[in-house]
Formats: sequence, C-alpha cells, structure tokens
Amino acid sequence: MKTRFALWLIFIGVLCWLIWGILRLQHWPLSTLFWILFTLTTPLGLAVLFYKILRYPGFKDFLDS
Repeated sequence: MKTRFALWLIFIGVLCWLIWGILRLQHWPLSTLFWILFTLTTPLGLAVLFYKILRYPGFKDFLDS
C-alpha cells in the first residue's frame, strides 16, 4: 500500500467525523452510519501510516541520530 492511500483513509475519516457532527446536532438518522465510517477508516488509515513509517529504511537512522 502507498502512503497516499493511508492519508486518503485518514482524510475520509475526518470528513465523516465532520459530517457526523453536523448530522448529530440536527438529530438526523444517518448520523450512526457516518460514525461507523469514521470509526473504521481513521484508525485503519493511522495503522497503515504507522506501518509505512516504521518500515521506511531511513526511520531507524532518524531515531538513532
């Protein structure tokens, strides 16, 4: 997977979080769907991003410096 994919997952998760907040304030029934999308996409994107960072060859050198 590319890092771009992880960043898109995080972006979609944050976007769902914003939409969820608006729908939740207005008491619309679709707010639960956006909450589920937010809770699935954001941690998945963060996990992929952390995996990519840890697997990057220059990361160990950066930590050792």
